[in-house]
Amino acid sequence: MSIRLGRDTGGIDPRPAACEEAATGRPAHVVSILVGFFPERPAEALALLRTALLSTRFGDLDRLAEIVEEQRGNDLSDLIASADWYARVSAASRLSESFARRNGWEGLPQAGFIAGRKIETRSLSRLSGRLEALVRRIFTMERLISVACFPGTQPERALDALSAFMDNLPAGGCDWSAHSAESRRTGAGAVMMPLRSEVATVCTVVPAPRLGSSDAALFTVGTAAFSDGPIYRKLRMSGGAYEVSAWHDPMTGLAFFASNRDPDPARTRAFFASSPDLLRASPPSGEDVRLAVLSTFAGLEQPAGPRVRCGMALARHLARVTPADMEAFRADLAGLDAGLAAERYPDLLEKALESASVFVLAPEGVSVESVFGSGTDAIVLPAWR
Repeated sequence: MSIRLGRDTGGIDPRPAACEEAATGRPAHVVSILVGFFPERPAEALALLRTALLSTRFGDLDRLAEIVEEQRGNDLSDLIASADWYARVSAASRLSESFARRNGWEGLPQAGFIAGRKIETRSLSRLSGRLEALVRRIFTMERLISVACFPGTQPERALDALSAFMDNLPAGGCDWSAHSAESRRTGAGAVMMPLRSEVATVCTVVPAPRLGSSDAALFTVGTAAFSDGPIYRKLRMSGGAYEVSAWHDPMTGLAFFASNRDPDPARTRAFFASSPDLLRASPPSGEDVRLAVLSTFAGLEQPAGPRVRCGMALARHLARVTPADMEAFRADLAGLDAGLAAERYPDLLEKALESASVFVLAPEGVSVESVFGSGTDAIVLPAWR
């Protein structure tokens, strides 16, 4: 298998993922498998993938134990995350289950999940049988979604190989909707966690327009202008925070406002909460909006290889984002009126802040009332250790 992997493919990268179903808002769980192949040998790469998916057996219990322990070690190392990343995921997870589950594999797997990876020897045989049953239920013709990006002038060769691969998958599968965990999305609110540090991290996340909304481009540009202007001047230059940022992700429909290594979490939280009034009093200039439009276009048009383009195309497909949505977003960016953006963005942001999720990592000894005000109903978590 190792020889075939190096000879016939450009690499196979499987990983669990989650996206939010547009209709229900619930997470759709997938196993994303990116397969790189040489343009002249797509059939060989897909034949190797089929072997890996359908012919793998888990009867070698010694090797299975090694795999489990290797994965557990990887998860333990990933558990050491930055305060900035922890705050972002924690705040966003109150508004989006798929965000929490998608990013939980990259930096913050839960301690209980890791503990469950410690399999005793007598349980390996049962685990082996369960894994083989899962493989048979997951990798089926009905459950497959394929996205192909290939260079060159002979796409027929790749399409023929992909069709043959799909036709040779077994039929059947399982409706996993009945196996979905109960929703843990708690919605708007505030959370604080004490931290052994002299500085804080503050993150406010709000629901924002998604791709397909006529306000998506305006909100993206308004957030970029706010980040590069008032947030940078007030929190970074005047306030002494180490790193500040704000961005809108129209794919997930979330906007983030963050300050890391911040000496005054109460000031920063209040600044984000009152930002619509600040923007009305001091709106961005036409040049600020123009630069924000250019920076947004730069993110859309930056060069990317086939593997990255393929992953992005799959994410758009799962999120039900159509090519027409992307073209409309670009057209709205190109035609955005600076005056309209300055006028409407504060109102859109004010509405979004009504459903804000705020997460603060504050130095030990800082009271929750000093950050969120007296009478707050903010949740206080055990200290970060």
